Amino acid sequence: MCALHYLPQFPVEVRSTLNGASAALGKLGAFIGASAFPTFVDLYGYPTVFFMCSGTALLGMLTTVLFVDDTRGQHLLIGEPLGVARTSRRQTSSESDTGSKHSHPDMPCS
Repeated sequence: MCALHYLPQFPVEVRSTLNGASAALGKLGAFIGASAFPTFVDLYGYPTVFFMCSGTALLGMLTTVLFVDDTRGQHLLIGEPLGVARTSRRQTSSESDTGSKHSHPDMPCS
């Protein structure tokens, strides 16, 4: 589910590669954090380590808010707002006869 937030940040041509790299780095960070946690608890105690974890989480949230584009309401594949038809789309004969148009070119007529 978290991938839906940063997925549109990458160009479609390299999206799967960068999605995999992001997932791998997240797992590496989790491994390092879990491995270092007992050592930090021994050195600093639980309260200090929990405040360090909280600070790291707040820093991550601040970085996301400041540097990641808001992609709510955009199509995941083409990066345009939902409900906006492509300008290069040609009108089919069934649309011109019936006058029915749907909001997005990838959705079938019903």
